Amino acid sequence: MPVLLTTIAFLFLAITPIIGYLSQKSAPKWPYRLLVLVLLVGSFYAFKSAHGIEHAVFYCLFLITVPAYVWIYINSTRKPVKPIKRPSPYRSTASIWYKLLMILLAGPLALAMAIVMATGVTHLLPLLTLNRLVVMIMLMPLLWGLIAVWLTATTHLSRTGLILISISGLSVWGLQ
Repeated sequence: MPVLLTTIAFLFLAITPIIGYLSQKSAPKWPYRLLVLVLLVGSFYAFKSAHGIEHAVFYCLFLITVPAYVWIYINSTRKPVKPIKRPSPYRSTASIWYKLLMILLAGPLALAMAIVMATGVTHLLPLLTLNRLVVMIMLMPLLWGLIAVWLTATTHLSRTGLILISISGLSVWGLQ
């Protein structure tokens, strides 16, 4: 029985890129996309029934990416459509002062917010002090990168104000 369920799971997985390719040829795309989703979920449950939840999680994380790579290959071999040339609504080049401001925002301000957020998250976890420190050291660079990208993704300064208010609020909360 596990061999049959595993075979069904792999067949479901192998059919998904073909159905995705067929969805490009038809006008209503949502039935094909729904069918691909149902096949992926059915493949996961068939593999779970055959081998247990531990192997099914591995299957879900690693083997389901194979049809994704096949799908990327199929899309890369298609004939590209020439884009229509339109004037861009954004400015072509940013000034040196704007770039300098973005570097300053992405550096110390994002680092301060990442440290405060990592400290706040680790204090909510029921861990020993040494384990909290390790988790905080591992979490802080990830948060720093995310916040830096988020801060520099727009030209508006509302995100900067939100970060400054958040740092102030979390610092006051930490002092109490």
